[in-house]
Amino acid sequence: MRISLALSFLIAAASCGTSVASEAPPAPDLAGMEPPVRALLSETRAAVVAAPGDALAWGRYGMALHAHELFRPAAACYRAAGRCSPSDPRWAYLEGHALERLGESVEDALGCYRRAAALDPAFPPTHFRLGEILAAAGRAEEARDEFARVLELDPDAAAAHRGLALALVDLGEWSSALEHLERAQALVPGDPAVQAALARVHAHLGDADAARAAAERARAGGPPIALGDPFVFEMQGFARSAESCLVRARERLAAGDAAAALEDLAIVLAERPDDGAALDLEGQALIALQRFEEALAPLQRASMLQGPRPGRDRLLARASSAVGKGSDAILYLQRASDGAPEDATLLAELGMELAKGRRLPEAVDAFASAAGRGRLAPNEIHTWANALLALERFADARTRYLEVLERQPENPDALFGLGRAEEGLGLVDEALARYRAVVARVPTHRAAARLAELEGAASR
Repeated sequence: MRISLALSFLIAAASCGTSVASEAPPAPDLAGMEPPVRALLSETRAAVVAAPGDALAWGRYGMALHAHELFRPAAACYRAAGRCSPSDPRWAYLEGHALERLGESVEDALGCYRRAAALDPAFPPTHFRLGEILAAAGRAEEARDEFARVLELDPDAAAAHRGLALALVDLGEWSSALEHLERAQALVPGDPAVQAALARVHAHLGDADAARAAAERARAGGPPIALGDPFVFEMQGFARSAESCLVRARERLAAGDAAAALEDLAIVLAERPDDGAALDLEGQALIALQRFEEALAPLQRASMLQGPRPGRDRLLARASSAVGKGSDAILYLQRASDGAPEDATLLAELGMELAKGRRLPEAVDAFASAAGRGRLAPNEIHTWANALLALERFADARTRYLEVLERQPENPDALFGLGRAEEGLGLVDEALARYRAVVARVPTHRAAARLAELEGAASR
């Protein structure tokens, strides 16, 4: 049995090689394309020419074409890959995706997705794509069934809850549609399409207040539902155009992959060295990798090209501070704060940097201004209190330490600072109680030495 299966595989492979060996891979016009794109398409096409029976070579060339919106030749490559590896659902799926983007034949795209679903019935994105196409074609019952299949496989697929709800609306099943929209909203609260559909369903069901609230949320906007799609994600990884690499770099940076973002940004900046957005992202990525000195150059260049911007100045301040250029960091934060005077976080960061540079009166003013515009973090209030203590403004320092302790009751340093402020106010008994509380929690804390001094003085 094993021998016959192996023989069948070899015959299929040989048949693939014969059927596509005479088929020249597509050769689209590359004139006007960016050099990295031309290089990628030439390289992946050459791999097909060298191994015309290799499904992966055809598939990789198809993905390279697809990623640069050359949908028709991409679909041809996926068909060839499918002939070479008929059991791999990836090629039928991506062919369907390319044909769907081409927008010429709904039935051709449906046929591809159905072939993919037959090969791997448990892959949710295939059923989702089928549902989307069927819904757009007005075939609501078939769309409903495909979205329901997605939810059988992945009950938390927010995109499928939304799709199923819209199909149910088309079928007049308003209450069931509401259930799925509410589930989609719980999973991804800000999706505008979900909010718009909720407004419509609530209005139909007679709940005017809920409809109005959903309509307002739809207008406000928010992050849309994303479909987790590994096949499309793999294809998008072939993108080499500057614009697509910029988008991907932003996504990778948001996902925490700064090193991969830098690879994309190198492609962008080779083509567009004066792209301010790319320079900003490069600076952010370098900061994320703690390469602070390197981060300064792209951020300074972006500032020179486009002028100062608060967000960029904040990044420049962060990098400057990390490499010991505190005066520069203060200047950047002052400029950023001037550009966004209502931003409490900028003023708080300025206060932190001024305190670090021992410019305490200015730090106190910055913290006071920040507090008037928003809520400070405990560490910022603590630094503010320390500055007040150093300036011998004991009553104000005491107020701030108490504020820290309201939010962090177990903070020994804040408790010690509170004791020092109370000493300054002549409240020695209260200070002693604070120091004893600190030492009870942290015996090695510097409060122990101060406690011994005060108790020794009291005993003499």
